[in-house]
Amino acid sequence: MKHTLEYISNVTTYGRFNRILEILDSNNIPYEIQNGAHSVKNIILFPENQKSEHITFTAHYDIIPKSSGANDNGAAIAILLNLAMNLNESESKQVVIVFLDKEEFGGFGCALYFQTYKTQLMVNMDVCGSGDCIVICDETGLDNPYAKLFRDGMFSDIIETDNMPYCDS
Repeated sequence: MKHTLEYISNVTTYGRFNRILEILDSNNIPYEIQNGAHSVKNIILFPENQKSEHITFTAHYDIIPKSSGANDNGAAIAILLNLAMNLNESESKQVVIVFLDKEEFGGFGCALYFQTYKTQLMVNMDVCGSGDCIVICDETGLDNPYAKLFRDGMFSDIIETDNMPYCDS
């Protein structure tokens, strides 16, 4: 995954888009491009799974100009590409992965995706960590049961909730 992060960092948003597609193509991972207003281009992996109950994992691939984009949001892109490579070999996947465009400039990619598709559960990955810390936060409030599952259950031993990482945006 380290090499993937290096490969998709320090390029423009358009360069990152193309590098993501290169990785997907070289691993024979099925995807479609969702086009929308504001020149949005979302990349949707395993689009065939949208017809059944599934979990949607998202991360934005756009980059603030003059940023490396490594932490915001290259780390999340690398994590999801790694997940996609592992899931691509599995017969029993109920996952859709979406690389969203234009998050840094209005959230247009996410809005476009949800104008068209629904999901049982969405896990959005953004600024995933700092050093050896995983950061899990929930914009909908502390009572959200899915965020509580991550915070209080699965990752309770490794989460440092008081420290937010430096963001390279």
